[in-house]
Amino acid sequence: MRGKNLFFFVLGAGIVASGIWALSVGSLTSFSAGTPIKASEVNANFSTLRTAIEALEQPVGVSRLSIGGTIGDGKVLKAQGGNLVWGDDNAGGASFGTSLTGSNATDPGFSVQNNASNSTAIQGVVATTGYGVLGKANGSGVGVQGEGLGGFSVGVWGRVADTGWGVIGSSNGGGFGVEGRAIGGVAVSAKVTGGTGTALQVDGAIRVTGTKAAFKHDVTADNTGPVSTFTVVNNPLTNNDPNALLFITQSGGGDLGPIGVEYDSGSGRWRIKRLDGGAMPIDAASFNVLVIKQL
Repeated sequence: MRGKNLFFFVLGAGIVASGIWALSVGSLTSFSAGTPIKASEVNANFSTLRTAIEALEQPVGVSRLSIGGTIGDGKVLKAQGGNLVWGDDNAGGASFGTSLTGSNATDPGFSVQNNASNSTAIQGVVATTGYGVLGKANGSGVGVQGEGLGGFSVGVWGRVADTGWGVIGSSNGGGFGVEGRAIGGVAVSAKVTGGTGTALQVDGAIRVTGTKAAFKHDVTADNTGPVSTFTVVNNPLTNNDPNALLFITQSGGGDLGPIGVEYDSGSGRWRIKRLDGGAMPIDAASFNVLVIKQL
């Protein structure tokens, strides 16, 4: 019996020395030299160790990753020895290649909130070339969406310190690199906040669609009387707006002499007018019109 007790004593001491003691979820009985070893105490130690080992084999939960019951400030989640642990190395984190996959139409797949003022919730950094943040949409989804929900907030802000682009959109087909949509506001704003910068730079053609700010106006019987010296412009961008700016060039109809524009407050329409007093040639004359709105 003394030999068996000695065996359990040596085995227990070896387990403690190997570090498994740190995995326990309860207290273990300690044995000292010259003290009789009881089978019940040895069995209780092994039962406690078994419970601890079975708990460690369960899926990782917050309690398994916590430090002192809570996640310590400044800690990061990182892969270490095949396990996810909280560490002090702020250069760590989940290992590269980690993939989060799920299906939930209501809640976000991954959410990070930083409640401190002037803080950052997520930061993506590349040392040289590459992408700090890459958003992809398969189908008709949205790769990256930014929302400003309060006050004078910003949904997406692109900033460049020196040369380069704060925001760049690329279209490899018939799509749009960048599109701004306004519901009562301004779709795209270009502004110089200081110095002698350029608000808008265009390299290439400008195309207008939908409600066009640049359009062709044809002189017809519907917009001109038989002996009238003017033709009426009917366009949503110019109607009822005496502050609109209209730039006119003649594109057909022969020599009509000098041409001007005037706003008729009675009808709320702009007119293209012959300044020499001659009649507008119906179904012959046409004009190119460029409209700039003043806000």
